[in-house]
Amino acid sequence: MDPGVLLMLWLFFVNKFTVEVLMSSAPSVSRSRFEFTTSQCSLMMAVFGILVLPTNAALSYSVTRREMLRQRLEQSSLGFHDAFDNGDGETTLILQLMMGTCVALALVLDVDDIGLKLHTDRYIFAVMLGFVLMQAQEGVLLSKLSKIIAFRSPESAKGTCNSGLLATEAGTIGRALGDAFLTFVASMCSHESGAHWHLHQSENIESRIGLVNAYFGPNLILLLFSLWMVMRNKAAAAV
Repeated sequence: MDPGVLLMLWLFFVNKFTVEVLMSSAPSVSRSRFEFTTSQCSLMMAVFGILVLPTNAALSYSVTRREMLRQRLEQSSLGFHDAFDNGDGETTLILQLMMGTCVALALVLDVDDIGLKLHTDRYIFAVMLGFVLMQAQEGVLLSKLSKIIAFRSPESAKGTCNSGLLATEAGTIGRALGDAFLTFVASMCSHESGAHWHLHQSENIESRIGLVNAYFGPNLILLLFSLWMVMRNKAAAAV
């Protein structure tokens, strides 16, 4: 299979894994850490979902404007279109959205030792930012995947194991492993108070950690690794 297709499928997996961790952990974290009621938690999740629509509309407008600019430059005699075409706008957008999500996950970490104790406003903003950016990235990834297949691997567009099925399966695996990860973290932790959790180790030694750190720290590392992969393999994603 083409390396570009594999890269996009990996990013799609990471995207769904991150979304699942952000959304599935929100009710438990907000209720145990910040004492949200069920109504408040439901309202927060609804607002997150509503914000996806204008974000996708803004991204669509930006991509459309860029395409119009590219076509105008091609029709002009100024000679700038070659340099414009050399830039991979979709790959750059994917990187920017991932960087924004990394910032969101970094904001949600609870680092009380250096005076960055997690507060309600910062948690809501960080989770909202990460969720909206990851949802917006999904459409860009699918667009990029379809272009890579059309230009470099047309055989993957047909048959039983086509690109659509592979993308769906990558997303399903991401969601499943995201839920499994949350279940594993929760099973290793016992609730002590609204602010802290205990991690039970094999030696029966309890290490005091923040629940949000256990949820989002590994996810941040996964995103940073994916960023490195994309930057290292930009040629594979170029069309």
